Amino acid sequence: MNKQPRIIDADKLLEWIKTEIAKEYPEGVNQYVDGRETVLEILKLRLEQGTFDPDPIPLPTIKQKIENILDELHYALREGDDANRDHYIRNAIRFTQELIPNE
Repeated sequence: MNKQPRIIDADKLLEWIKTEIAKEYPEGVNQYVDGRETVLEILKLRLEQGTFDPDPIPLPTIKQKIENILDELHYALREGDDANRDHYIRNAIRFTQELIPNE
């Protein structure tokens, strides 16, 4: 199951809300329109306030993780004996696996 948040275009949604609020309805449906308009106004306000904005990407960023992988591979090429090289290569593999999302 995909647990990533569904991201929407808030500007598009705001435009749709404004269009819905501006719609004119025939007499006799005012009560429905008033309640609907209130909900849309509240939603519009919350969107403008950023209430539903996605959470920021946690640090370290992907760029930093890639730099860590490259550092480990660099050390593997340059440092010490086979045991040291094996350690650095294993770290690089582990860091790479952490970048790949579990499916």
